[in-house]
Amino acid sequence: MRPLAHRIAAVAARRLAGDARALALLDAAPRERRVLVRSVPAAPRTLVARELCRRRAHQGARVRYLCLSDAAAAEVDRRFATARRHGADVRAWPVRRLVAHLAADPRLATAAEFARLRAANLLSAPARRLDLLVVDGAEDFDAADWALVRRLAQDAELWAFWDPAQAFWSDRPLPPDLFRGAAHLDLPASRALPSGLRNALAAYADDAAAIPVTTGDGLWLRIVDAKDPRPTLARIVAGLVDAGIGGHHVAVLSVAGRYRATPFAAPRAGVEVRAADAPDAHRHLVTDTVLRHKGSMRSVVVLHDLARGTPRYATRMRIALASATALAIVVATDADMAFDPRLLAGEGGTFEATSSSSPRHVA
Repeated sequence: MRPLAHRIAAVAARRLAGDARALALLDAAPRERRVLVRSVPAAPRTLVARELCRRRAHQGARVRYLCLSDAAAAEVDRRFATARRHGADVRAWPVRRLVAHLAADPRLATAAEFARLRAANLLSAPARRLDLLVVDGAEDFDAADWALVRRLAQDAELWAFWDPAQAFWSDRPLPPDLFRGAAHLDLPASRALPSGLRNALAAYADDAAAIPVTTGDGLWLRIVDAKDPRPTLARIVAGLVDAGIGGHHVAVLSVAGRYRATPFAAPRAGVEVRAADAPDAHRHLVTDTVLRHKGSMRSVVVLHDLARGTPRYATRMRIALASATALAIVVATDADMAFDPRLLAGEGGTFEATSSSSPRHVA
């Protein structure tokens, strides 16, 4: 195994051990009708939420998992397939597509808020009663989404996983009355996260000083020509593939959200590119925006089209960095670095060496 692939595999092995510790939260959790789990960036919250659903479904409960992102819901639902084959009643839905499904009107998946509220009120509880409803990424839900949650959770247990540090929309608070008297749990960050990623996430906290972040283990920086970063992106992806990293471990994400389609041609024969919500995205390299990819994870995330000057820049960067489990490669221009002093540490990282001390740049 090549050095970079070996390092990423080692991180994955450490994450498995850390995930086992995180899942112990479920063993000690109280059986309450309302449970609110506060998470932090890089905590394995989706894994814990998914395992909660799986366990309860195997016990005979009727379970639904909700999140905002189509991509994240598709990935979780794919992992429920084995449980369903054994008779479990468990499904994952993006909240607005569930509204459209229940109302038998596909237009409601993107309809205005009043239409979604009406759809929520049209649900007939007896036919759709649940035992457990799990909301993952509760910081993303708006008032209309919570209206559906209220309806579905009338006679069900409700667990909500939320991370205030990844709350992009400031006007989407948790409904306090829905969680009044709820049990409160805390889910810590994974100990397996490489130091470079940990430091970068801390640097983009709202109250952090904007000082350079050291590149190295888990965080690389590439400096590119602002006129056309596409050749650099293609060379980075080619370098990852040549280093033994399969495309299905990699996501190339636009932080500012200007690029949904791939910003480069597939760099190698056999490397196929998909949007985050494509049905077979889990088998291929993903290129999309950070917010459309939110809730999904990849071993390696390549960040480009940085969001300098856009609203909630630091939050975008936190969300982007939190989607990487082993390595984030930040592709920045001189203008990006002038705007964000955290990027001034200079280029770092190499595809072949076992440390960043002897870099061989692909940019």
